[in-house]
Amino acid sequence: MADNFKALLLELGPNKLTREFLNKNKDWVEASTRHFDVSLNFIIQQTLLHLPAYSEYDIRSRGEIIKNDIGKKLSALSTDYMSHYRYLSVRSGIDDLTSGLSLKGRNNVYIDDCGVVTPISYDHVKSKYAKEIQESLHYIRKAREDGVLHYGLYLPDKEVPYATVSFSICKRGYQVDALNRLIGEDLKPSQVLSMTRAFAFDGAPRNSMSKLFYLSHEYIKRVFPDCRAIVTALNPYLQFSGSVFSGSSYAPYALSPMEYWYNKEGFYVPRSEGLYRQRSTTPPIVWLVHGLNPEIAVSIENLDVKDVINITSEEYGNG
Repeated sequence: MADNFKALLLELGPNKLTREFLNKNKDWVEASTRHFDVSLNFIIQQTLLHLPAYSEYDIRSRGEIIKNDIGKKLSALSTDYMSHYRYLSVRSGIDDLTSGLSLKGRNNVYIDDCGVVTPISYDHVKSKYAKEIQESLHYIRKAREDGVLHYGLYLPDKEVPYATVSFSICKRGYQVDALNRLIGEDLKPSQVLSMTRAFAFDGAPRNSMSKLFYLSHEYIKRVFPDCRAIVTALNPYLQFSGSVFSGSSYAPYALSPMEYWYNKEGFYVPRSEGLYRQRSTTPPIVWLVHGLNPEIAVSIENLDVKDVINITSEEYGNG
């Protein structure tokens, strides 16, 4: 599955025209990283989110105009991002950690810095911090109002987590329907949670997200005993590798259309808030599933990438 999963993600990544735009403007991307004092991933992801607003002709022939236009958006986005990032990262304590550390342990996790052991706690995230992280630091920049769980990893005596994850009840019918079709179950939306947001500060110890997912899975089993599966979306177009998901026993089960929408100022927004949609073609996103009980887990282990369900535009539009 692992090799086929990687091949699927490569297939669904940026198309040739988009790759050519990024390669041709590599110096501009790197200069933007330095100028706005943000990470390379931030610049690339925000550029990719805004590039579909332009026609394929414009991407091919009017690169300078596009760079100027996106550059203005990157300026505004970076300023807002960094103001929140600096404030929250300091309060999380992540800046005080030695780089290159790994998270260890299973249910009781910790970091070991040359013999100095620091326990890491798993706990609820206050709604104000969950909202700020989702609206200012997560690439979608929109909080989910239907979140039922917000949990994170904390350094000792810190109020802000250095890594967070949020879950909602799965309300999109096509997500549950596709899963049932593939594994032969009759799951109800109330039995499926959707992992909607995940974020970690730069410099987080290795394995932090996989440990956070594991601890969340165990917690969900206790507080939502009827929940049998967790689904989440992965967007290969934004160059996410998916390694943390495959390492946490998530498997691809469906592909669905991904629409890019923009507000009146031309900023990327969720489709519920968009005024106009993309003008160039983009690949679908991948839906992944993790089984919370043995039967579902076994069914997921036996999935093959070639069997994933293709969700139609009509099914996607109906929600």
